[in-house]
Amino acid sequence: MEDKHCDGSDFDFLIGKSIEKVEEKRGSYDTDLFILTCNDNTVIEIETNNGCGGCGNGWSSFDDLKKLENNHNVITNVVCKYVSELAKEKEDYDMWDYCENYEFKLFVYYQDDMLTLEGDDGYGNGYYGGGFYVTIKDIEVK
Repeated sequence: MEDKHCDGSDFDFLIGKSIEKVEEKRGSYDTDLFILTCNDNTVIEIETNNGCGGCGNGWSSFDDLKKLENNHNVITNVVCKYVSELAKEKEDYDMWDYCENYEFKLFVYYQDDMLTLEGDDGYGNGYYGGGFYVTIKDIEVK
């Protein structure tokens, strides 16, 4: 079993995996918990960070992880681009001025396809932390 803390740019552990099922549950302290079951008997748990109870600081999030389910291909690459980087690349300075440095797009590549997922590391003012807590478990087949 492996436990680690990740930001949006740290999701390369998905490379080589084929996700068969994605479940979303309520995690500890009202966070989101995503359980990814892989075809190699690996289970990956991704839990969002618990932030401030009165504002949005520290709350990380992920949209559309269900898209990873049943693509019948192995993930060949994962690239993270923060929204501020994308705005700079497009020279969209209005967007760059208003975006937060912790919003990101995760590009997940398969042999014949590419998916885009959106997320937010959630750091905000930095006081409440941010990112995601990842646990990777190898499940023994009986």
